[in-house]
Amino acid sequence: STLRDASDNVVRSANEIIASQTECPPTLTVFEYLGFQELTLGPKLRWIQILRELASPNLNFGTPATVTLVSQLALQAGGPWEDNTLRVSHWVFRDDYFCTAFLAQIQKRLQAVPTNWRESQTVECLITLVQQLWELGASPEATERTASLLRDVRATTLGWTRLLRREMLIAIDGKTAKMRSKDALLAALLCRRTYVFETHNASDTLDCEALTCFIECSIVLNDNTPETGPGRISALPLTLRNMFIRDLRMVHHLKKKLQHSILSTGTAINRAMNNIWPEPADASCRSFSAWTFLSAPCEQWISAQSVGTDSVRSQEVHYNIIEGSLYIDGQQLSRLPEEYANQEFFQQFLGGRHYRTYPSPLPNMKYMLAGTIEGNQVHFGSRNGVPFMRALDGHQMLELIPPEVFLGSNYKEDADLPMPLIYRQIHWLDLSSGILEITPQKSMWRSKASDWHLNIWTGRAQRRNSWLVDVQSTVFQRVASVIEPFEHRSQLIMFQPEKENLSLRLPKLEMSFIVNSRGLLESRQLRAVIDDNQDAGTLYGLESKLVLRDIQNPRERSIAVAMGPALIQRFEGHVRVRIQHSGFYCRFTINNILNRLECPAEPRVVYMKAFCHAITAFVQADPLTGRTGTEEALHCLSSGTAQPWAPVDEESYRLLSIIADLTPKRSYYPVDMKVQQKVVWMESLAFSTQDDEFSPAVTRILRQCKQLYRFNPVVREPPYEELRIDTHLVDRGRMRNQACRLSRQNNYVEKASDKYYNPRDRVSSVSRINAFQAATLIKRQCSGITVSENLANILQDWPMIQGYQNNQSFQPYLLDELLNLDVASHWGSLFKYCQDLYRAQDLYRAMFFFATISFSRSVDMIVIRTLIAFTIMDEFQSLAGPQWDRFTHFRKGQAPTIGYLVQLMSPSIDPYPQDQRNLLGQISLNHKQRRRLEIAQLKHEKEAKDGCELLAKLLLSQWPCETPSIAGHDNYQHINSESAILLVRSEWQLLYRNHELGRHLQDIQRILDTCQPTTRLPVLEIRTLDREIDPKPSTTDAVPTLQEVLNAAEAYFETSALSSNQAGETGHHSLLSTAFEISRPQQLCVTRLPTGPVEKLHSELQELQNIIGPLIRNPDPLRRAYGEYLQGSLIALRIIETREASEHLSVDQALLSNALVSCRDAVQSQFRLICMTINQIPSFVWLGRGALWPSLTPVTLLETLSSSSSTKPSGLLKEAIIIYAELTTELQRLSRIEAALKHGNQLLLQEQLQNEGHREWCAKHYPDWLLLEIENDISIRTDQYRVAKAMIMPESGSNSVLQMNMGQGKSSVIIPMIAAVLADKRRLLRVIVPKPLLLQMAQLIQVRLGGLLGRIVKHVPWLRRYSTSKDNIRAYLDLHQETLKAQGIILALPEHLLSFKLSGLQRLSSGKVEEAAFMMQVQSSLVSKFRDVLDECDHSLAVKTQLVYPSGAQSMIDGHPNRWKTVQAVLRLRDFPQSVEVTGRHKSGGFPAIYFCHASAKDALIQRIIDSICRGEGGILPVNGCTKDEIDIVASFLNNTHFSREDIANVLNIFKDRRAARQDLLLLRGLLVHRILLMALSKRWNVQYGLHPRRDPVAVPFQAKGVPSEQAEFGHPDVAILLTCLSFYYSGLDMSQFEKVLKHVLKSDDPAMEYDRWVQSAESLPDSVRAWAAINVDDDLQCKELWNHLRYNMIVVDCFLNNFVFPFDARTFERKLVTSAWDIPLPPSFHSALAYGHSADRVVSEATQKIVKHPLALTTGFSGTNDNRTLLPLNIEQRDLEGLTHTNAEVLTYLLQPRNRNYVCAVDSRGRRLTENQFLRSISRNGIRMLLDAGAQILEYDNLNLAKTWLDIETQAEAAVYFDEDDKAR
Repeated sequence: STLRDASDNVVRSANEIIASQTECPPTLTVFEYLGFQELTLGPKLRWIQILRELASPNLNFGTPATVTLVSQLALQAGGPWEDNTLRVSHWVFRDDYFCTAFLAQIQKRLQAVPTNWRESQTVECLITLVQQLWELGASPEATERTASLLRDVRATTLGWTRLLRREMLIAIDGKTAKMRSKDALLAALLCRRTYVFETHNASDTLDCEALTCFIECSIVLNDNTPETGPGRISALPLTLRNMFIRDLRMVHHLKKKLQHSILSTGTAINRAMNNIWPEPADASCRSFSAWTFLSAPCEQWISAQSVGTDSVRSQEVHYNIIEGSLYIDGQQLSRLPEEYANQEFFQQFLGGRHYRTYPSPLPNMKYMLAGTIEGNQVHFGSRNGVPFMRALDGHQMLELIPPEVFLGSNYKEDADLPMPLIYRQIHWLDLSSGILEITPQKSMWRSKASDWHLNIWTGRAQRRNSWLVDVQSTVFQRVASVIEPFEHRSQLIMFQPEKENLSLRLPKLEMSFIVNSRGLLESRQLRAVIDDNQDAGTLYGLESKLVLRDIQNPRERSIAVAMGPALIQRFEGHVRVRIQHSGFYCRFTINNILNRLECPAEPRVVYMKAFCHAITAFVQADPLTGRTGTEEALHCLSSGTAQPWAPVDEESYRLLSIIADLTPKRSYYPVDMKVQQKVVWMESLAFSTQDDEFSPAVTRILRQCKQLYRFNPVVREPPYEELRIDTHLVDRGRMRNQACRLSRQNNYVEKASDKYYNPRDRVSSVSRINAFQAATLIKRQCSGITVSENLANILQDWPMIQGYQNNQSFQPYLLDELLNLDVASHWGSLFKYCQDLYRAQDLYRAMFFFATISFSRSVDMIVIRTLIAFTIMDEFQSLAGPQWDRFTHFRKGQAPTIGYLVQLMSPSIDPYPQDQRNLLGQISLNHKQRRRLEIAQLKHEKEAKDGCELLAKLLLSQWPCETPSIAGHDNYQHINSESAILLVRSEWQLLYRNHELGRHLQDIQRILDTCQPTTRLPVLEIRTLDREIDPKPSTTDAVPTLQEVLNAAEAYFETSALSSNQAGETGHHSLLSTAFEISRPQQLCVTRLPTGPVEKLHSELQELQNIIGPLIRNPDPLRRAYGEYLQGSLIALRIIETREASEHLSVDQALLSNALVSCRDAVQSQFRLICMTINQIPSFVWLGRGALWPSLTPVTLLETLSSSSSTKPSGLLKEAIIIYAELTTELQRLSRIEAALKHGNQLLLQEQLQNEGHREWCAKHYPDWLLLEIENDISIRTDQYRVAKAMIMPESGSNSVLQMNMGQGKSSVIIPMIAAVLADKRRLLRVIVPKPLLLQMAQLIQVRLGGLLGRIVKHVPWLRRYSTSKDNIRAYLDLHQETLKAQGIILALPEHLLSFKLSGLQRLSSGKVEEAAFMMQVQSSLVSKFRDVLDECDHSLAVKTQLVYPSGAQSMIDGHPNRWKTVQAVLRLRDFPQSVEVTGRHKSGGFPAIYFCHASAKDALIQRIIDSICRGEGGILPVNGCTKDEIDIVASFLNNTHFSREDIANVLNIFKDRRAARQDLLLLRGLLVHRILLMALSKRWNVQYGLHPRRDPVAVPFQAKGVPSEQAEFGHPDVAILLTCLSFYYSGLDMSQFEKVLKHVLKSDDPAMEYDRWVQSAESLPDSVRAWAAINVDDDLQCKELWNHLRYNMIVVDCFLNNFVFPFDARTFERKLVTSAWDIPLPPSFHSALAYGHSADRVVSEATQKIVKHPLALTTGFSGTNDNRTLLPLNIEQRDLEGLTHTNAEVLTYLLQPRNRNYVCAVDSRGRRLTENQFLRSISRNGIRMLLDAGAQILEYDNLNLAKTWLDIETQAEAAVYFDEDDKAR
């Protein structure tokens, strides 16, 4: 509207403009609207208003609307005004002061846009204004300043064109390149517009600099015009098109001047060409021959030749001075041709960028990129039609060699280089030296010391001091044959270091080997060598494996197996399996004692082991495991280790799916009928390998995963699709296999109960008898058969009967038609069919026909026998039935009657005509009249009835006939005769047909009556065989289970023992008496070595005593008590150290070897003795020969001792297995001693020698502990037993915790011991751990208890956001109950336990009583069964452990929005005193990191903040109008803790009329006096608090560095506000948040003022984007640049918080539910239980068992520290064991050891805190390779980025291991 008003010369007054603010459109702010309107105040004020707007920020001169309006107002001539030649609009240019001020404002505007090419619209508008000033200004000084100003604009726009050309080169996509091209076009037009003043210049030439600029911009303008040809201008937008036309006019005016300038100044065009056209990389500056103009009509073209050199050829150049077209060798600047750009090889570095090219000056090259890439000039050429590329870097010419060059005809089989050096590598060939450099793609443009350099002339490749081994050499082939097929030889890199042996790397698997002194391939990573013997005793047929053995201890062997898709082929009666690995491998340890493979408790590794066993299975058992691969795989899948504790990942799911596919595919055949089954087998595997048990085993695991995923939604859910199997058919196959195959699983399926099929030849049925009778009657031709005595009566029941027409015949095609034959529908055709059978004399055809139809269950044999009579009797052959198609409703003797005919004819009676009753309507008639009319009507009806009867009698006189006639008798009163006869005729014909059928049936009946049954009907006799051909299988299974074998063995033992006693033999059974009595190693090979004085060994103890002494003498009772406690701990430590120092043991290697041999023999003898005795059972001996005997292996025997096993031995057999287990533990102990000796591990050696095992506990009473030792190759120490016993059954009988030092096996040994005892079917054990230990504890428990003990572990978290529906709660309950039933363990986090408890209460407070009642019922039910064990109880029971659940209605916090704005203002008062370390974290500003170095600094900081507030800084309190006394009162109120009521009243009276100020004052008192501010500043961001990425943007507590709490939140609103502000100050805004707040500023009333507030404190912000007018919120690149500089700016962050965070999330709730560490210990519930004695010999002995009150629901725990023993909840107490009182003193002695006395102060030379990067460089200089960031020194990096940064610094390191967000090692 403003533009329209300006064009119409509409003048509005100032008052009218102000009054029209309501008309402001929503797209403008009020200030912009007023600015637009004020430009139209009148022509006299026009330029003054323009000057005013130039000086104000109201209008954005960078928008098209402003440019259009201002340009139109500036260019309007205006009306006449007196005698002024400038007219009314431009009179002001006569005023020199105005011109000076106008130039100053334009210059100020131009100074803000030197590098901001986005301000092209602004520059366009300013050039227009400058042009008007230049043309209308009267002062010569103004004219000169104007010309100078335009030269500045020219330099600025020229810089834009150069910048935009570089932007186009690095554009990552076509869209961005197109946008930058358009911007470059506009910048070039603006640059050339500045030459409009040269058109009025009297000089004939341009100066050299101006000419260079003009030519350069002309070329840029031409290159970025969208199209070429005559119509290219029309393709431009309207604004650009007008600018282009204006530019062409101006250039044509300059044509002569340009020609003279070029001819007179040749260096200018040379300089312009070199600026536009990249110079050769090896040349200093390109030179040209003389430039000459072409003759007409090409006089605007000029040409020259570039001067060639030895390496650069000469090129012909043509340039158009008008259009700016530049042709080099006849080609323009263009995009790289598609034949090069689309090359897949070139795409590796071109990506999606759109490069511009020039013709290349290099010989044999065609194109050259218009810019450089990391300093390299790139050229393209073609050789024999194949594109190639070269890079020129200085004087070095490199050619890019494609990887295909190194491949042979057989692809990688005969490649010239290892494949890792071919693919994903870049190969640069130095054409001068012949050196081929092989570098990774990510660093392809720069050389590194780690790159390989291949000399193509000598054929030698070198990297540092190593030489690459030729892949075709004999050495390479020999070494590769050892590795292959674990890894293909093409993937190996073999090299010879200068000072080491031959080395080998497997890059894809990240493995390396070196040839050791014995000629074996040794892996330092795996600490093993490749074994000469690759026979592992299992996994036969798996080729993608390596058998390794330990370097120090050759007895320790393992298998490395590649992980990935498997290729399975049948090979020589077995299989050949090759795995195409995906960069991963797993390692299985060969346990020769238990005869099995072992692996970590990682799901994918466990499932990989099962998969390898399954696919390599054979009919015979593996030598190592003693079982087939199928048995081993199924055992693995059913073990506790394979049961998921959390949802498995996608790779594990893939493995499980593949294992499930090993079950044969069974389906019904046909699909829609359940009569047969179709079985599909895998051709690549043997029949015996594909077992029906695989699918059910996998289904059980996947079902658990789906249940667990319900409570683990943060985990990415694999596609848990139901396995495509028919469960019924699979179960049927499993049940049938039980009768003839050894059971694979411990949990047997239900016994087979197939339905027994009774053959038809053995069962007498009605259908069979009927068929037999029918066939027999036909065969015997019996005339005397029982037929119907009244056939007509039978046919009367048939509603429709088929007739006897000649065209109807009976033709049965399908058996189903005969079995379901409807005789009535085929009666006539069947009659004729029977006659045909008689005439054909086809006896057998008749027998089959009648036997078939008689077999139907609904057949009427009377009718069938009648039809048989039709077939066998001659009398029926001459009968012919009535020739009608059908008969309906047949009745015997049926004939028409007079009444029936009258009823049929009634519709043809003429109706009685209308009389006076109808005509008069409502008019009443007298009685006589009415009576007369009724008589007339009755007469009419009687006459009609009589007529009908006469007609009916006439018709009956003609019966029977087919069609009656009324000819000559058609005159009947009141009857329509024709209509009547039509009504009767149809029914008449039906009756006539039935009449004829009845006569026909009478003829049939007369013949049938002659059939008298002279003999009885044939009787079917069922004959049985003397012997069953296929007898019903026996219900007794021939294959025994392991339990049945053990029961039979026990009975056999008892019988043998009884026989031995009767024979007078003494002692126990031979099984027990022959058990090997091994000599303990300490008696054979252990000696005690003399030690020095104890005092010399423990100098740290004396130093610790010196430290404790002053504490004991301290007058402070708290310190004195602490000193006395430490003194007692120190005394206990002295006793222990003295005893241990005197017990230094040594072992003799020879005697140890003998002990090992004898112990191994004893183990094997005991095992053989058990197996031999079991195998001698008479009733089962023969099953062993048929491989139907349960496998007896060390694992199967030991598993029977587990309390969770369904197979349990008893009596003597159990004792024998326990003896075997004890011998096994002794053998393992000796093996550990041997390993410690060979590895030189003295600490482990002393521990094993001192721990003889089983000192205070009996293996017979704790068989699970015995299995725990065997499973994990450990020996339970005495102190571990005592701690476990105290936690299983505390002496106090109540909740308690104790202390045990770190590294003593709390988690690895004691918790599994406790779980093995407490996790029974009566108690559900919960192990409660901190979140960082969750993964480690889950894997540890699975390893410890999931094997031989068969225990499962489950983690069932509960978060507030979970649904509390009954289905969800029931699923939660079911998981716990299933775990209880399986004697499993629940792994829980403290916050999850508290969350479930609060969720029920929250539902109750929200009024959802039904959900709350159910949750509380479940909680109560589970609590009564729980038995809790706390690991790291100091963390779980800490005071800070708290959970707050806000509940109820929400409302804004009191005092909003000042509640958070005041906090922000206080944080901006950053006047820090001394002793406060302030570290700036970002160059772009932001809130600094604060560290209080002294307690006094906190008080000083508070005082400075108070002083600043009282001075009115920050506008926090309105103190400007206050007196000094009032200010002193305010300062005292903010500084003193205690304040009287009178003083409070006085301070509040100061702001009695300002409620907001009083609220701010109270808020400040809370922040400062009560130290809320200091508490927040003392906390560490990203360690103690921060933002959760998946929760509301409010600060939450952190559990550790980078680990936010999933549920906890800060309860105090001011604390939450403070920490939220600090969190955003430290983390900054992300890009989406910044874009949101930037758009919010755009929509504000005064965006320029708000943006000015942003940039005032942003020192690093470029000047080009400091003005709001220069900001385009739709420009992604500009927004990203702003984000980089403003993301940490406190003003920007506050703007985001105040508009998008606090208004939505700073709310209070109606109520808050709080739970804490006090709610973690279980309330004791006392039940009767067995209490065990204390001494080892009395444990569980029958003499000492007694019934006592013992709590079932109990909580016990332990930790490495007991510092918070006085702060524990009242429902649990600290009860340390007497034998562990030395723990605290022992820990302190570790700190006093010399190795822990050194430290490096992480400060720079000025004593300031190091940055993260400086810190990493410091630890690198100190040779530190392990970083435990316990103090959270690294805050800027997460662990992944920290590892990457460290690798960039530590160049010698090959890899870095870090822990991710899920606490997994990566």
